[in-house]
Amino acid sequence: MPNRDNTPRALYSGMVLHNSTLELYRSHLRAAIQKVSHRPLEQRIIFVKSWNEWGEGNYLEPDRRYGRAYLEVTRQEVRGPCLTSSLPPARTMQ
Repeated sequence: MPNRDNTPRALYSGMVLHNSTLELYRSHLRAAIQKVSHRPLEQRIIFVKSWNEWGEGNYLEPDRRYGRAYLEVTRQEVRGPCLTSSLPPARTMQ
């Protein structure tokens, strides 16, 4: 997940995850892809934790700081060599 801060909603039981970087995101995503790469195509499922909660910093959408970088990393890793060529071609992001 890119970042998270739900303390405004959860107060003292909240959780703050910060210092996300594109490199860390890529590394974790690549590891997740490798973990499912041996499975049959229909079972290669990975969930990216991102509720698009702008107030909590937990989103995977273009923004002023990173632009489309997190989305581009996601596309690069999904298209990477960890998965076989049996995947359908990815749709381009407009």
